[in-house]
Amino acid sequence: MSQIELHTEIGNSEVKQVQEFVSLGGTICSDATCDKDISRRIGIASGIARSLEKIWKAKDVSKETKVLIYKYSISISISISKSISTLV
Repeated sequence: MSQIELHTEIGNSEVKQVQEFVSLGGTICSDATCDKDISRRIGIASGIARSLEKIWKAKDVSKETKVLIYKYSISISISISKSISTLV
């Protein structure tokens, strides 16, 4: 998809257009695609999953606590998926 060019002015000053920026947790791209946003969110989720690895292996964390952490992780993942599907 080709880049969309916008010419915006505030008062007498033209606002510079950028290729992409993050707003409210989502990556907004000038080419109107959401590929970078999806990749960014997957990267964040992967990082969180890696950081939880110590908890899964910890012997001093109860099974009940691990189950709660897992349930909340799934809940957050579903929320992220729903927000991505509204963009597509």
